[in-house]
Amino acid sequence: MRAAARPLRQVAYCHGRGLRAHSSLLAGQNGHRKHEFRIGGPGPQPLGSVQSGSSNAAVALRSRGADDLDQAEFVDAWLERHTDVHDAKDDSNLPATLDGGHGLPMSVPSWKKQLQHRVARYGKWQTLATQYHELKREADISGKIGPPRLVDDPANVNDIELWHAILNFRYRQDGYEGVSGVLEALRVRKALWQVEGPSAAAFWDTILREAVLDNASLLSVWEYAEWMYEAHGVRWPKLQETVLSSFITRKISPAEAISWHIRLSPNYALDAHSFTDLLQRFIGDPDPVVQEILTGLYQTSKHRQLYDSLVPQLYAEGNLSLARAWRFRLLVYGDNPSSFAARPFLRFMAGYFPRVYMNHNESLAAGVTEGTQGVSKPKPKLAEIEGVGGYRQLINRIHGRTFGIKEKTYNDTLGARWFASSWISVDLAVDVVRFLGLDEIGPLSLQSIALREGHPDRILDRIDQLEISGISIGESSYAKAIRHFATMDDRETLKDLLHSDLHPDVFENPDMQKEILRMAMRTGDWAPYRLVLSVKLAVALDALALESNRLALESLEAGDYQMTIRMLGDMQRRGVQILPSTSDIISVHMIAMLGPHKKVTEPLLDHYVILSRLVMATRFPLATEALKVLLHRLGTSKEGRLEELERVSLEILERYDTVRNSTRPTLNVHRFDVPDLLKEDHDYRSFELVPRELSLRHDLHPIQRIFDRALRRDIIHWSFKARHVHRPLPNSAKNPQQPIDFSFARGIRLLAILRDHGVVFDMDDVKELRRAVELHLVTALALGSPGPGASPTSRWIAQVGLEQAKALCDEAWGKELLSPLSNLEEKVRAMATDARPKLEAKRNGPWNGLDPQERQIRFVQTAQSRPMWKHMQHLQKKGKIA
Repeated sequence: MRAAARPLRQVAYCHGRGLRAHSSLLAGQNGHRKHEFRIGGPGPQPLGSVQSGSSNAAVALRSRGADDLDQAEFVDAWLERHTDVHDAKDDSNLPATLDGGHGLPMSVPSWKKQLQHRVARYGKWQTLATQYHELKREADISGKIGPPRLVDDPANVNDIELWHAILNFRYRQDGYEGVSGVLEALRVRKALWQVEGPSAAAFWDTILREAVLDNASLLSVWEYAEWMYEAHGVRWPKLQETVLSSFITRKISPAEAISWHIRLSPNYALDAHSFTDLLQRFIGDPDPVVQEILTGLYQTSKHRQLYDSLVPQLYAEGNLSLARAWRFRLLVYGDNPSSFAARPFLRFMAGYFPRVYMNHNESLAAGVTEGTQGVSKPKPKLAEIEGVGGYRQLINRIHGRTFGIKEKTYNDTLGARWFASSWISVDLAVDVVRFLGLDEIGPLSLQSIALREGHPDRILDRIDQLEISGISIGESSYAKAIRHFATMDDRETLKDLLHSDLHPDVFENPDMQKEILRMAMRTGDWAPYRLVLSVKLAVALDALALESNRLALESLEAGDYQMTIRMLGDMQRRGVQILPSTSDIISVHMIAMLGPHKKVTEPLLDHYVILSRLVMATRFPLATEALKVLLHRLGTSKEGRLEELERVSLEILERYDTVRNSTRPTLNVHRFDVPDLLKEDHDYRSFELVPRELSLRHDLHPIQRIFDRALRRDIIHWSFKARHVHRPLPNSAKNPQQPIDFSFARGIRLLAILRDHGVVFDMDDVKELRRAVELHLVTALALGSPGPGASPTSRWIAQVGLEQAKALCDEAWGKELLSPLSNLEEKVRAMATDARPKLEAKRNGPWNGLDPQERQIRFVQTAQSRPMWKHMQHLQKKGKIA
């Protein structure tokens, strides 16, 4: 008598034509399984609905837990209704099959072929794998050895394929509990130690990945692994790597993770390559628990010489703080650089942190004098530096033979292998290409770089790095398409292009493209042809970008600023990026045209404000000097454009905040704004790439260079000398936040906003600010009622009085800024006593009250009364005569 079938909540029957999709989710740390069904007629069905049908219907289950278990539940469920697949006399009783969820039925022979393929892994136990009830009986192995099973037959001792079939069945049926049962049966019998072959790898990995979630099960695994090693000299595959990876991923207690690392290390320690890969996989995670675990693993391991693998990776990913922390950690344990892999990081450190001491090995790799990081040593040939492996030797080490690149030539296929070498950083790979004197890489090399980086922002960073290093990505359609899709953040098309089987040469050959079109028409597979069309469009837009940049610069040089703005605005709307050279030329132009001795009209100043906004919205910002001269022009404008100055300042802050919070690992810094040491590497660069994690409080950060002490002092001066004064509303009517709401204290409010966004205000800066503000207030109040030539701000301060003026200044700063009121009153009295007599004398002078014509007559008479030689000397000093 046949056993009863599983209930319909586990096995769903439906007509093959009604099958739409299917899934079985293995989820939860406790091993509980959840089944989801989409079954029925045309149209979507609610999850969890089950619809029965005739006896020749199919079971629709698909496992998403692991590839090894994919669609296997389908086999179990069908075999449960048909005890033996060979007993089926009518092919109509065979399932229409699983179709990957697309609702397209598969032919019966295809289903048989698929079934044979899936059970082939079980070797001589393929028949058992297709007999559901027999397999269910053999898989019933409890911890206590009960009725004899196939695994208890001495002939089947150490038969990994039999155990694999049982484990897969139990895992599909009972999840974690099934795996736990198999592990207990192994522990009691101690009858399996085979670790070679695909079945063995899948078997031991399935048990370990479930057992690591429970401490008791993990201890059982360790005990059994010790028995395998002591009794048979074999090791449980990937035991330590899997355990540690699980602990790090789940952020288990660092103490527990390290204790297991120490426990497993004697017999299952990772080799140097595997240990490095493990650290590299997680080292970019800033989570304190992860970092503590990784630090403990490194400290308790025997592996060293990881400097060239860990530090360059962190630096390339933009994790500057982690790179510096791990550098210090590695040096403590005597782990020094042994190649030029960390050279970009060390050059950056020498330029931006010159006080950080570098030892001998680091100084050699960085090319600086030991102990004097800010001074570059004479540039020797890199291959001749002793103590650090030369580039050519490094290349030979990687490929095991000569690299195969002749003088001034480039093998793109071999170059692609070089850039794809996973253990070496892209920074070093780029440096090697530059060292070999190459000025262009091929499309395959760019593909390798893009595949390593993955994210569009990081791909753009690498393209920027190549181009500003003087290495072109070439004129191939493939390279242009990669740049375009990354710029437009078209991740789907970019992924299709990078993983496509089409060779880059296909996109250069119209005949091959026509053949792809004909093939698409025959087969109905239009994906390759759509990719060809996408690349064609990208190439056209890339040509448009080059032409747009050229026209924008031509109009700028011709003085047609409206055309320049129109071109850049159109490029921004179309997503066309400006070139680094375009931004560089615009910066140089603004510095020259907005200098202190240039006459700038208000309409022209308006054009430069708009131009600066358009350029700052790109990946290549203006030089800080260009922004400073623009802000200075706004502050000194006769039209009183303080509000515009404040708006531009806040936009600059927002721009750098956006970059800091983006996914891009690096920040483009103009060549005028980097340390001299970095300029020596590439004199022709327009920009330098630095980690976006560079602190806003660093002296060389663009924000600090723009809003330096001189500009901050000028901002206070301009706000107190403003021609137009906005009188603040009472606090009950409005809560002022923006600088304009603080009247003459608007400059203080702007500086407070800068302070809150990271601009450094140390104790000396605050004291200087206090002195400047108090001087303006005291001067305005000490001189009494200002005369007709006084600024509106001075008159307004005199009206509101000292107490209200101090309150407004303190409120603008966000906390108390000025001295106590009594001290201010004393300063006002002291200045009044000292300055008022001089002011009265000036007012009552011999020329006071005279009109300009009479003053000129008096001046001529005075000059004529002097000796002629004194008058000539006076004119010479004034430059009136030679």
